[in-house]
Amino acid sequence: MISAREGELPGSTDEVLRSLAIATGRVVVTHDRDFGRLATLAATHPPGVVFIRPGHLDTAFTIAQFEQLLAADLEVEPPFLLVAEQQQGGLNVRLRTLRTER
Repeated sequence: MISAREGELPGSTDEVLRSLAIATGRVVVTHDRDFGRLATLAATHPPGVVFIRPGHLDTAFTIAQFEQLLAADLEVEPPFLLVAEQQQGGLNVRLRTLRTER
């Protein structure tokens, strides 16, 4: 796992991050709604996009949501878009497989 900061990528465009994820076979974890749109509309996709809502920047919140996702032991098949949203009573998860050909 690598953060944008660790990869010296802060301020990079969504397209740069998407291309890097594809080239390195990495899943993108983001709070950025636009990234999810880009991923679904593009002709090629990263292996996966995990969109965590709401877009809190609090690291502890993000880690807690991600730990809940891991505990759920979801079966996903790349390329995928997973939306995780904290709601009263727990974590709501929506998962969809992205089309690989147009």
